[in-house]
Amino acid sequence: PSGATTLLDLNDDCISVIFLHLHDHTRALSRTNKEYWHRFSNFESCSHDKRPTTNWTIDKASEYGYLELVQYLHATNQGHASTDAMNKACLNGHLNVVEWLHENRNEGCTSWAINFASTNGHLNVIEWLHENRNEGCTTWAMDYASRNGHLKTVEWLHENREEGCTRYAMNTASSKGHLDIVEFLHKNRNEGCTNEAMGRASSGGQLHIVEYLHKNATVSCRQAMNMACLMGNLNVVEWLHGNSDDVFSTAPINYAIRKGHLDVVEWLHQNNYKNFTESAMEYAISQGHFTVVEWLQKMGH
Repeated sequence: PSGATTLLDLNDDCISVIFLHLHDHTRALSRTNKEYWHRFSNFESCSHDKRPTTNWTIDKASEYGYLELVQYLHATNQGHASTDAMNKACLNGHLNVVEWLHENRNEGCTSWAINFASTNGHLNVIEWLHENRNEGCTTWAMDYASRNGHLKTVEWLHENREEGCTRYAMNTASSKGHLDIVEFLHKNRNEGCTNEAMGRASSGGQLHIVEYLHKNATVSCRQAMNMACLMGNLNVVEWLHGNSDDVFSTAPINYAIRKGHLDVVEWLHQNNYKNFTESAMEYAISQGHFTVVEWLQKMGH
């Protein structure tokens, strides 16, 4: 509004104090402008005494979405930017920063802009980039949108981009329990998944995913059984035992013993998974799983 005070109206010391307040987690940074800009740059990734100079301040301000600071640095020529500025603004969904950088700076972005925006499901940013930039994206975009459960983003990428995805998409969507995405990928894409999808779903206790993959995908359940025992997911163990023919081996009870899952060990033992190795028992002892060891001894082992 008319008469409002902006960063450009303030002196350097005031700017430093304001931005230090916004970033009080950066700790004990100097209130003087010169030392502040030096220490603010890449504060998260550098040790306190090795922080670089102001080369990356526009990048960092863009990443955090501080448009007025970006404008101030641009107007006062206090910081060179790179493609990271727009890329990281996309990662965090700061479309206003992205638009301003596009109109006022020349660094541009890379394919990581859409990749990053897809990772966090910022569909408005993805659509803007698609309409206004030419860098495109890679299979990372749909892979990580799938991994993180952003169905609308996955659908949009499928309908509007040609990069597609890899089997990582369904594998990791399975591990996170995103059934809607697993179903969409299975029905609309050809990449499919690997046995890792079933294994990851079992490891995470995602029984609904296990059931869907068993019915609809060509995957083995052997790794899934092993991972369910390793992680102590008894409900998954019981389901796999009752619905698959390729899960019986000596591995399941060995995994359960090594991790101290007594309920799983008892169930496996009762269902004829009785052959375990001496090394599994030794490992259980070394990890302090004495209740499992005592129970096995009572069973005559």
